[in-house]
Amino acid sequence: MAQFTFKSKILSGLLAVLLCGAFVFWNISHNSKRFSPSKVSGFLPHHPEWDVPLTSDAQATLSHVFNQPFSYLGVGVQTFAFVSHDGKYVIKFFKAPPASTQEKYEKRMDKLIIALDAYYMAYQEIPEDTGLLFVHLTPTTHLQKTVMVSDRSGKKHLIDLDTAPFIVQEKAELIFDRFKRLILRGDAKNLKTSVTAVLDLVNRRIQKGFTDDDKAVTHNYGFVGDRPIHFDIGRMHKGEREGEYEYIVDRIDSWLLQDAEK
Repeated sequence: MAQFTFKSKILSGLLAVLLCGAFVFWNISHNSKRFSPSKVSGFLPHHPEWDVPLTSDAQATLSHVFNQPFSYLGVGVQTFAFVSHDGKYVIKFFKAPPASTQEKYEKRMDKLIIALDAYYMAYQEIPEDTGLLFVHLTPTTHLQKTVMVSDRSGKKHLIDLDTAPFIVQEKAELIFDRFKRLILRGDAKNLKTSVTAVLDLVNRRIQKGFTDDDKAVTHNYGFVGDRPIHFDIGRMHKGEREGEYEYIVDRIDSWLLQDAEK
């Protein structure tokens, strides 16, 4: 009887440790996904190499885009994303790296720098193909604009855009959502045109000297109207990777084959 009680205590103790660990993990994960202005503002030093002049065209674009509220769209490892009230634009705010340890902070900051550099190059060289309307990657004082965003729970936050690294993109329909819609509609002609347009986009990017280390297709490519864009470009850089074009061709072919068999 005493042995049984002893084992029960051990099991209870192990269960308590597991439950505590699960709660800590959930709490960390939940907090990392919870938005607040402090997570996207005031954490980057000035990087003059990413300065983007506020031209009259850019100013007009920003006035139009930010003359409306934004609502929560999603959260990734590096960004919080919000969609405009008219559904045409997405703003992505880059997140401050977690500071739990110096090593983790430095690793995440290094990855963030790579992503910011990718968006800067894309904005300078291929804005049309990436849907980029504006990038703000280093602290400034000249924007003098704020934007109202609603988080996942509906709580509203006012963001000072001069203090936050962000990009503004056209809102895209995901590549396979479009393909599925055309298949369900029986529109083989536009499906073929859409596939060709995406592959032309990929080839054009490669020809301009850009490669993307992120092999995902589903959440990297989409359409603005009939125009394809490569919108998730945080791992894009100058260089080349053998077989990159062929990989994307195979990924699209595999999806079309699987969907046709359903």
